[in-house]
Amino acid sequence: MRIGIPEHRDRISPVFDVASRLLVADIENGGVRERSYVSIPPGSPAGMIRAITGAGVEVIICGAISGVMMGMLESAGVRVYGWISGNVEEVLGAWCSEHRIPETYTMPGCRGCRRRRMGRNRERRRS
Repeated sequence: MRIGIPEHRDRISPVFDVASRLLVADIENGGVRERSYVSIPPGSPAGMIRAITGAGVEVIICGAISGVMMGMLESAGVRVYGWISGNVEEVLGAWCSEHRIPETYTMPGCRGCRRRRMGRNRERRRS
């Protein structure tokens, strides 16, 4: 599985829509097999999507994300776990061991964001 995490100074970027650097990690057998970085053009949603899908990313773990960007990623087949904050390595380690993100990494004040973070599809959230 290929995970993408927008990174700024060893932490998850607080706002995905303006992130410019994406850590791409290949997860295999409960650990990181390989990692690389991809530049993503902030402010260009279509360019960001092309860079992410071009890198083969299947899952994005990110901070705050606009509904438009989340919809574009989901339409491109990328699962989104938004509203996450913390140290990139800690969050990546949690994902590798459990394939989920513990509540302790949810952004402050974001209790209602849990449904979006869990990767449910957009139609179901509107119900």
